[in-house]
Amino acid sequence: MKMQLGRKAVVGDTNWTNYSFRAKATKKKGIRGFILYFGHLDEANCTMWEVGSFTNTESMIHAMSSGTRSCLTQNLLSIELDVEDELEVRVEGRKIRTFLDGELVSETEHLVPVIEPLYYSASVEEASGDVIVKVVNA
Repeated sequence: MKMQLGRKAVVGDTNWTNYSFRAKATKKKGIRGFILYFGHLDEANCTMWEVGSFTNTESMIHAMSSGTRSCLTQNLLSIELDVEDELEVRVEGRKIRTFLDGELVSETEHLVPVIEPLYYSASVEEASGDVIVKVVNA
């Protein structure tokens, strides 16, 4: 895949589990690098690799679920102007690895959130007026 227009590319579907893809990209202008979307259902439900994000200083893998973004991993990385880079994403189940020009950039796992019980109580001590809140994360 060769990205020529803009800085975004979309690959894959949310039901894909084991796959890899490569893209060659050349940064021509601007302060940011590229975004590769994968595991893509729509703009609110996908996974993305931002290469040279945040003023071209970071590499970040994000997961979007119902429009809420979570950062799975973040590294220092910058993209040079007018240099063709080979970007690669490897997905094995829920494990994600990214490579820039054959070198490992990041490795993470997109875990399914587990909602744990949270117990709480609150009371007021009448003599002092203090509010006492107790919270236990099981």
